[in-house]
Amino acid sequence: MYRSTAVNEVKAEKWFMIIATQLMFSLVFALSLSFVLSLFLRRKGPRRGFFFFFLIIFLITLAGGLWVRPFGPTLFGVFWLPIIVTGLLAGLILYQSAPRHPPHNREETLRMLQENARRKQLIQLTYVTLDILFWLIVCILLVLIAYRIFTPM
Repeated sequence: MYRSTAVNEVKAEKWFMIIATQLMFSLVFALSLSFVLSLFLRRKGPRRGFFFFFLIIFLITLAGGLWVRPFGPTLFGVFWLPIIVTGLLAGLILYQSAPRHPPHNREETLRMLQENARRKQLIQLTYVTLDILFWLIVCILLVLIAYRIFTPM
């Protein structure tokens, strides 16, 4: 009985180290990817939303690293390629959904102002919906991550 308990403790310690390493890989990659993509989305004025952009990328990379079938080389016992692939896919999807460019001339500005006036009511309604959707996605990703971490393989 003592031996099986010791074996389980070694397995638990190894599992904890793998999760901690995967967490660090996901954190570093998500931070660097968020920073690089924020440079591509450079806008004048204050930058808002970087933390939420980073949070989504981080949670997706962590969940992808935990749930995607391991492939590629290992580093410190962790398959790091699933982390990079899921992070890049999520980052590119979010990058493509970002607004394109500010208007360059008077006609584009007037057209944009007219479109904004029409969309103002729709934006007010969709803001609450998108806010709920964002937090729902964050909660689902946290549940998936916690489930994979706390269930034995």
